[in-house]
Amino acid sequence: MAATTTASQRRTGDAISDFAGRAAWVYLAAGVLSVLFGAVVLSLVLDWVGLYTVALFVGVFLIAWGVLHILAALLDQPAHWVWHVIGGALSVLAGVLAIGWPDVTLFILVEIIGWSLIVWGILDLLSAFATYGMRHWWLYLIRGFASIALGFLALGRENVTLYFVVTLLAAFVIIWGVGDILIAFMLHGAKAKWEREQRAIRQPSSNAGTRPAASRTASARKATARKAPARKAPARTTKRR
Repeated sequence: MAATTTASQRRTGDAISDFAGRAAWVYLAAGVLSVLFGAVVLSLVLDWVGLYTVALFVGVFLIAWGVLHILAALLDQPAHWVWHVIGGALSVLAGVLAIGWPDVTLFILVEIIGWSLIVWGILDLLSAFATYGMRHWWLYLIRGFASIALGFLALGRENVTLYFVVTLLAAFVIIWGVGDILIAFMLHGAKAKWEREQRAIRQPSSNAGTRPAASRTASARKATARKAPARKAPARTTKRR
């Protein structure tokens, strides 16, 4: 099937491969930064920080995630890019509310994080269905269900503490970061596979007109052996005395 690839299909495949390579680095950078941010949140000493510091962390992350999601949706424009723009806008709004809410409470922060998790989980499920058949589609599916489950866990919490909010935020960020890192490796692997297939297609065609020297020598020897006449042994003569 690969041998019958047309020039148009090869150009399309090369363009997709180049885009996957660039997207892999973006996903990798976003994933590493998210994991580091989650580790910083987990390392917070709650005796030294207050509720407003945690709210600032929540707001900054939500705003940054929302802006990046909107830009990625507008530049890439997947099949459901409008929903990604809406989800990014809601994330920015949630981040602004977390930072600017007067007399913010733990309950409000948990509600903001919980609903953000549910919205992001739905977006991941949409991405899973849109990329079904690709190598990394199941990562969106797993992360989507995990985000929705964590969101409902947050909304159903009755006794909310600062420790719970910090742990929820860190889990939220790390789940997304690990998912982005795995997707980055999947995209890089898809690009490398495409390049290997194209090299395998071009290599036989470039060597089709040439034969190895050893093969040519062996063929020449066989042809010479077939053409050369068999030599007759000379008859023995006995001399009479």
